[in-house]
Amino acid sequence: MNSFTSLRALRIGLFFLAVLPMSASLGNDFVLWDDPAYITENKFIQSFSFENLQRFALELHMGNWHPLTWFSHAVDVAVFGLNPMGHHLTNLLLHGLNAILVFIVFQLLWRSAKGEDLSLSETLACFSASLLFAIHPLRVESVVWASERKDVLCALFSLLCYGLYLSYAQEENRRARQQYYWASWGCLALALMSKPMAATAPLVLLLWDVYPLNRWNRVDARRLIVEKIPFIALIAGATVLALVAQKGAGAMLSVERLGWDERIMNAVHSGFFYLQKTLVPLGLSALYPFAEERVFWSAWFLGPALFFILLVGGGVWLWRGTLRSPALLAVVLYYAITLAPVAGVIQVGTQAAADRYTYLPTLGFYLLAAWLAWRGIESISEKHRRWVCLLALVTLYTVLAALTHRQTLVWADTASLWQNTARLYPDNLGRVHFTLAKIHDDAGRWREAEQGFLNAIRIDPKDIPARNRLGLLYSKLKRWEEAEAAFRSVLAIRVDAKTLNNLGLLYLQKGDFQAAEDRYKEALQAEPGMMEARANLGYLYMKQGKLDSAEEQLRLALQADPENAGIQRLWKLLQIDKADPLPNP
Repeated sequence: MNSFTSLRALRIGLFFLAVLPMSASLGNDFVLWDDPAYITENKFIQSFSFENLQRFALELHMGNWHPLTWFSHAVDVAVFGLNPMGHHLTNLLLHGLNAILVFIVFQLLWRSAKGEDLSLSETLACFSASLLFAIHPLRVESVVWASERKDVLCALFSLLCYGLYLSYAQEENRRARQQYYWASWGCLALALMSKPMAATAPLVLLLWDVYPLNRWNRVDARRLIVEKIPFIALIAGATVLALVAQKGAGAMLSVERLGWDERIMNAVHSGFFYLQKTLVPLGLSALYPFAEERVFWSAWFLGPALFFILLVGGGVWLWRGTLRSPALLAVVLYYAITLAPVAGVIQVGTQAAADRYTYLPTLGFYLLAAWLAWRGIESISEKHRRWVCLLALVTLYTVLAALTHRQTLVWADTASLWQNTARLYPDNLGRVHFTLAKIHDDAGRWREAEQGFLNAIRIDPKDIPARNRLGLLYSKLKRWEEAEAAFRSVLAIRVDAKTLNNLGLLYLQKGDFQAAEDRYKEALQAEPGMMEARANLGYLYMKQGKLDSAEEQLRLALQADPENAGIQRLWKLLQIDKADPLPNP
């Protein structure tokens, strides 16, 4: 199919069909999961000052180094402000462009394997594979979560890198080859500045050198490896920055919390889990908990391990057997290579798996499925072939688009997001119940808030924030004994300055000034820099008429946090009291 007009029409159609199922995200709000730190409360992106541009390039923030991602968020803030619709629109547009790039890469890969231009039916097979990839419910997290800008942006430049490299490998003109090569290298640099997941690109390109480009037989192997050195140099620097950033942010789980054997088992299981969700995209969640029983002899691990052994074995058999086709093996290797950074061997975060990790790694399976479908359809009579293809594609599009639309609405706001996760995993993920309880608490739904905090504590008895918030809720409801019990349950786990401060507030509300003073002092002893406790101690002294002691505490608090409006207000009240002191009660 060589008609430029027809190809352009397919690409434009693909763009709109790809973004349509997720267009409801334009009405979604930001969610209280990374969005505040990345966007709404991120001072980095509020202006294009020279200082901020320097910080984009030089500072590590949120456990990442991705200056291009920060720049894109800053552009959105400059254009749309903090209106979530604009930020979601940018993600949608990037995803639509990615769908077109996937189509182009699929065509280049198919053409490389075939050795000649594609027929109309082959081009349509690539189109169908690209469309189904783009509208799959697993794409929702990467696209409709505003903070995952890094994912779609990294994918954009990774796909450009892939496409330009494939063009370089097939180009005969030396000058054009050099242009393609360095353009591919530049796109990899931009991908790495968006998200470090692009670090596997040199291995992907080397894999494609073997198949489908077949360069391993035509070009000296050493030359192919040397050719990747500029790419590897980029990867080395980006990998070091990524590891330093994640470790500095405390995002990497220690081996004590998750052993090496558990990491390897979870990596195997999550690889199987993503393929399972690709085939049956139901029960998708923002968070997936680790399995409670993580042992080698469990079905949880042995089933996926056996599946991959058979899959690799089947790929080798098809390559070495009568078909002489390494396609399946190449797809499996591409999947393993691109999934490796997020497989969990180096565990970042507390999730066992994440939908966003499937954005590029599952690409090969869509192309393989399209190729198998194309081979099968070729056996159907030409009279019925067109209608069979159209019916199959429309049916798949309708089903996947409906599921994707429904999943998009799950991300409508914070409450909807975590209610879905709590429904799927009611006995896991205490942090989800805790977040929902905070939402209920802030909205004045006390009964639901209490139940949420209790659920979080039931799942994780050492959940100190949940116990603290439960105590504050009971204090608000004047259930003094239950509030004190909640706070003291924290202190039975460990000494916590925030809890001691909360106990001080409780005793102050009850009128037990001496107990309140003791708790505030204990909080400051545990954490001398806790200005909230110092300000509360100053306020307590004001209520007791100990104005000099109050002034001492509030002055120290102001010196540490001069912009704190609450402390400033107490200081002004203190000066009024000192000018016209009331008698001690």
